[in-house]
Amino acid sequence: MNEFRVSGRVNKISIFYKDDGNCYTKVFLSQKVPKKDKYNPFNIVYFNTNGVAEKIADEVKQGDYIETKCYLTPYEYTDNETGKTKNSINITGVSFEKLIYDDETKKFVKVA
Repeated sequence: MNEFRVSGRVNKISIFYKDDGNCYTKVFLSQKVPKKDKYNPFNIVYFNTNGVAEKIADEVKQGDYIETKCYLTPYEYTDNETGKTKNSINITGVSFEKLIYDDETKKFVKVA
């Protein structure tokens, strides 16, 4: 299985509803580049399996730190400019936990 965990600071949250009423949420995270004052953004898509898309939209805001369990999900799409079929990979989130920075231990810990 291609399961992994990633943590980062939430930059932006976008919530979408499909025509069938299902919700999905896109969370943009950033991770600090070691030894530089620079951040690399990436996005994680949460589908509403077990209500996770609506839960993250309700409980997480910009600036929060989260750790999320993810999978890599390959998919095909048609390029609008060339009409050619292309392949890509989504980072699909399936669960998350909020984190806080503990000044005493100098580490991020899960919110109880």
